[in-house]
Amino acid sequence: MSAPADDAVASLSTARERAEQLFLQNQPAEALPEFQEAIRNDPQRPQLYVQLAVVYEQLGQPEQAESILRQGLDRNPGQGHIFYHNMAVQRIRAGDLPGAERLFLRSAEHDASFGPPWRNLGNIAVESGAYPDAIERYERYLALSPQSSARDSVERMIARLNALMLAEEQRIQAEERERAEIERRRRELQEAVRRSLEESRREAERSGGGDEGFESIEDDFDIFD
Repeated sequence: MSAPADDAVASLSTARERAEQLFLQNQPAEALPEFQEAIRNDPQRPQLYVQLAVVYEQLGQPEQAESILRQGLDRNPGQGHIFYHNMAVQRIRAGDLPGAERLFLRSAEHDASFGPPWRNLGNIAVESGAYPDAIERYERYLALSPQSSARDSVERMIARLNALMLAEEQRIQAEERERAEIERRRRELQEAVRRSLEESRREAERSGGGDEGFESIEDDFDIFD
């Protein structure tokens, strides 16, 4: 941090102001003790816990990040939707999608009007290939967050998913038509073979292959005459 920047931060009157300024300047190590002091001074401000969790993430301490979010939840249970949501984001970063999904659902259950979890739940559904669920979740997000800056990108995602599902449905239908055509040709071939066998039997009968011919031969060669 340059000297003028040091002076600017030092001139701020509260730890929260200094912490947030250092946070904006992407100086996590310097911001850490300021956030800790800010939380001691104002433990009922949820945003401080969320920002400190990001600082811990930047410093490579994910366990501390989750711990501070749980501490924030304990102190601010009425803001559970915010803390569950951010804990879920932590789980995504750790590669734990099932755990993240459970926490996003808890966030949504805690505040039914809170839209952000539904977007992330849609993303998780896409990752698992559950495209109809993803569309439903994205649409719920748009309904709850109609002014979201992400609206266009979410709508494009829905359009892509619908196009993909249509293409998959068309592929399945084409495969079913192909199987039906193959089965029709197989049945036609079997019927042709059946007719051929029947024709062969009748042809053999017309050619004198019955018992009467053998009886006439035995009469011609009677050895007692």
